[in-house]
Amino acid sequence: MGDADNFAIFEHHLRRALESLLDIGRHIMAKQGLGHPTDYRSILLTLGREKILPPEFAEKIKGMAGYRNHLVHGYAEVTLEEVYQVTSLIC
Repeated sequence: MGDADNFAIFEHHLRRALESLLDIGRHIMAKQGLGHPTDYRSILLTLGREKILPPEFAEKIKGMAGYRNHLVHGYAEVTLEEVYQVTSLIC
C-alpha cells in the first residue's frame, strides 16, 4: 500500500474518531442535563469540566474540535505534514 493510501486511511479514521467523540459527548451532555453545546469545542470542555474525560486531556484536545471541521469542509487542503503536526500535539 502506498503512502497516499496510508494517508487517506489515517485521515478517514481520524475524522471518524473525532466525529464519534463529539457525537457521543453531545449525547452524554443531553442525558446528564449538562446543557446544550454551542459548538464542538464546548463539548470537549464540558466533558473535561465534568471529569467524564480527564480534564487535562480535554484541554489538550479542545483544538481538535475545529480540526474536525477542517477535515470535513477543507479536505482538499489537508496535507500529510499538517495531520502529522496536529496529531503529534495531542499524543
